[in-house]
Amino acid sequence: MGGDPLRAVADHLIVALRANGYRATELARAAGSEKPFYLDEPTGVRLALILLAVKPLGRHDRIEAIGQGIHAMGDEEAYYWFSKCSAGPDATRRRRRCGCCWQQSDEEIR
Repeated sequence: MGGDPLRAVADHLIVALRANGYRATELARAAGSEKPFYLDEPTGVRLALILLAVKPLGRHDRIEAIGQGIHAMGDEEAYYWFSKCSAGPDATRRRRRCGCCWQQSDEEIR
């Protein structure tokens, strides 16, 4: 993933890194490095879910809405959706459908 989708979720990435004791500047230094960032499980699941959901999208407003919706989820809900969207033969189809549901539920809350 790169380009606009990655830029649209960069703030979520930086929040995840900071929550785990990293500085935002470490992200720039890590470019091209094989050294991983270690995140606690709930933060990592939520970040992975955001990246999975926005990968096929192009519209910045949709990407932002989905990112905010996932960020607002509780840990159990994030684990549930991650398990649905990351494994199994229908995972890609579920990711598309889940992304639409997150966006709609976010719009209903407003």
